[in-house]
Amino acid sequence: MKRSLPIISLFILTVVAAPASGAMIKGGEILSIDNPVGDDLYIAGGQIYVTENIDGDLIAAGGELIIQGDVAEDLTLAGGRITVSGDIDDDARIAGGEVRVTGTIGDDLFVTGGRVELGEDAVVKGDMRVAGGEVFIDGVIEGDLDIRAGRVVLRGTIKGNIDVEGGDITIFATVEGTSRIVADKISLGSSASFRDNVEYWQKDGEVDFTPALDGAGAVFNPKLARSDFDAKKLAPKFLAVGFIASIVMSVLFAAFFILIAAFLTKGMFLDAAKKMKVSFLGSTLSGFLYFMVTPIVIILLMITIVGIPISIFSGVFYGFTIYFAKPVTAMVLAKLMELHHKKKRGKWGFIGFSILFYILLKILGFVPIIGWIVCFVIVCSAYGALITTKWEKFKKLR
Repeated sequence: MKRSLPIISLFILTVVAAPASGAMIKGGEILSIDNPVGDDLYIAGGQIYVTENIDGDLIAAGGELIIQGDVAEDLTLAGGRITVSGDIDDDARIAGGEVRVTGTIGDDLFVTGGRVELGEDAVVKGDMRVAGGEVFIDGVIEGDLDIRAGRVVLRGTIKGNIDVEGGDITIFATVEGTSRIVADKISLGSSASFRDNVEYWQKDGEVDFTPALDGAGAVFNPKLARSDFDAKKLAPKFLAVGFIASIVMSVLFAAFFILIAAFLTKGMFLDAAKKMKVSFLGSTLSGFLYFMVTPIVIILLMITIVGIPISIFSGVFYGFTIYFAKPVTAMVLAKLMELHHKKKRGKWGFIGFSILFYILLKILGFVPIIGWIVCFVIVCSAYGALITTKWEKFKKLR
């Protein structure tokens, strides 16, 4: 069994390779997929609820993800708190702060997170690879199990081989294949059962495996010795991994949006860039008023029965503009750069620089106070320029 866990590489490569054609792409702060999707689904948001079946791949990123529907192909998730109770017909790749899987995974499961749980009703029909701060396995794994974690608790049944390294490992499980266990401390529960040979190392020396051996043998191997494994230090690292993975998903989702917008729009972002260049303060004020006044107008419209349909439409549109504020702003900035350098870069050059500006805005958004203010001012200016140019064109058509 391989001892390395290239989970992050596999996770990112899987997302990058995913085709955008024919897929449904959605974004929003709170999203609920309550109708079946007949193709691939790419989705990003603050809170995501998928309660219906997806006939293709599902790729999602968000703060909280709850997947209750079945997925006919691969599942790729990144977020803060993730729960998967639906059945996945193919591979599942998950990165998050807290991850809980209770459904059936039709092939391999790759997980990285601060806390990872495989529920007692869960079944993994292929191999399972885990890297995490705390890992709890209660279900059935029909293939091999590979874990690197601070704390590990194994219950349920593992039909293949296990290769586990951690700080504190407790085993109640039935293991049908060979076992390699390396830990600062190994504890065996009364229900632990090993049906094939065990090779192990524990910091404090040998462990009495005899009561748990079912026709197998156990060998203490000093060559497996390792440095101290600090779970408290490790967990934040995997929380960071989940965070980074969610950022990668965010950038990829923004790239999809920029790609689509670049081919569906004509001249809109160039006109906004021209307006932003000649009237930065005016554009900023217009954008600020849009973001501040629009919610008030929506609330006032909801007071009257006649205004309710308009308020609903306006609310959806406003939410859309909020969620896609950075990608839209990035596209305006890319055109502004073309104007500054007096050089057209073509469609793909424009898309590439738009993605680059999105990443820069994303990084700027992580700088407390000053970064937030600067980012907000730039977004206001870009939106103000877009609104102003559209209004001017509308007045000419009247």
